[in-house]
Amino acid sequence: MNSVRPDLTRRDIIKLIASYNNNHMRGFDLQGVRLDNEDLSNLNLSGFNFTNASLKNCNFTGANFRSMASVAFKNADVTGAFFNEAHRQYLSEAIGVDSVSFV
Repeated sequence: MNSVRPDLTRRDIIKLIASYNNNHMRGFDLQGVRLDNEDLSNLNLSGFNFTNASLKNCNFTGANFRSMASVAFKNADVTGAFFNEAHRQYLSEAIGVDSVSFV
């Protein structure tokens, strides 16, 4: 798994995720990143690690989490985020799941 440099901006991280989807690279370690209010819908996020990340109000509907363990969201704040019902299994260790919208 590739680690993300700490000096990357939010925009850089979003571009990195888009590049991952275009080039079919392996996942990235995004521990502790802040991506509040981002639209991450319909992206392939398999292999990404969002441990301790802030993902408040993000849209994950239609995202592919295949082969992603629940630990990938350990202590991630997903307050107010949107997920598909099938994603629920990946959020067992996340924070703010009681305010998540499952569609």
